[in-house]
Amino acid sequence: MNSRTRPEIHYASSQTRADLARRWTVEELARDTHLSASRLWRLFVEELGVIPLGLLTRLRVREMARILRETRLPVREVAQAVGRRDQAHAAQQFRKLTGRSPTDYRTEARSRTVAECLWCGQPLPSPSLGWCGA
Repeated sequence: MNSRTRPEIHYASSQTRADLARRWTVEELARDTHLSASRLWRLFVEELGVIPLGLLTRLRVREMARILRETRLPVREVAQAVGRRDQAHAAQQFRKLTGRSPTDYRTEARSRTVAECLWCGQPLPSPSLGWCGA
């Protein structure tokens, strides 16, 4: 997001980031931003290129990746930490966005010295960023 991002989009994304474990709905986010669900949906697609719950999925996967890199928690607990009750579904979403299973990701992350973007796999200038913004 940048300085031109609409305040409603910024607010909705900030809300989801602040509580990834919550079971968010588009209707709830729309109500909180004083927009209709369809309008919020369109704005997300226009400004961010993803639907609201698509952004939430990406944020959850990003947080799962951080937890996998920094802890030894079982994948089940990592999934629960980001609001996923079903470990298999969490692993499926993780693989879909990263190209690796959570277990493979953890193994690779611990063995490599160069950090890479969580979304595109490109090397990062700073490991603390977690993603390149692509």
